[in-house]
Amino acid sequence: MARQRKRSTETKFRPPRLEFEVWEYNPQGLRKYDEKALRKEYRRLRDIAQKRLKRMAGTMFEESETYRQNVGSFAETRNIKSAADLRRGLTDLARFVMAEGSTVTGQKSIMARGLQTWREKGSEYAFLNESNWFSWVRFLEYTKSHEQYLYDLQEMAAVFDDADDPAEYSIESLYDAYVERVESYS
Repeated sequence: MARQRKRSTETKFRPPRLEFEVWEYNPQGLRKYDEKALRKEYRRLRDIAQKRLKRMAGTMFEESETYRQNVGSFAETRNIKSAADLRRGLTDLARFVMAEGSTVTGQKSIMARGLQTWREKGSEYAFLNESNWFSWVRFLEYTKSHEQYLYDLQEMAAVFDDADDPAEYSIESLYDAYVERVESYS
């Protein structure tokens, strides 16, 4: 009797095949290849990247850091004039397409793991869901970059949860409300 493999409900990220060794995708490592081969690989990886970014456009993943940092950042091959720029661009492209977060499936997986992690921290994070996930992440990042001291996650959660629809508020206004709340305890 043949054993049946148990199917995973989660789709696993599979990075694309690379033309060169993965460890060579840096400006120095790519020096040994001729420009024609580099341009061909750049064009292929750029096509993959553009398709992935297009799939994210118009979805909730358009708010992801991955999308925001990479949309419009990969120049067309014909616009790359120097070999050094080509090697740097190919390095960035390879890093992007090899990242789990470069696909919608990968973004879903990352979000699911993030939500699960926050829910395990306690019931004060029960308000987190897929629709407010990216607003929460941006709020955390903004606060972390503006706080001089340790920040209070429970107070941040309370401010975020008190907002009727955090996605409608600017991150700056949520941060201001957080600062007011924390300073009122002083």
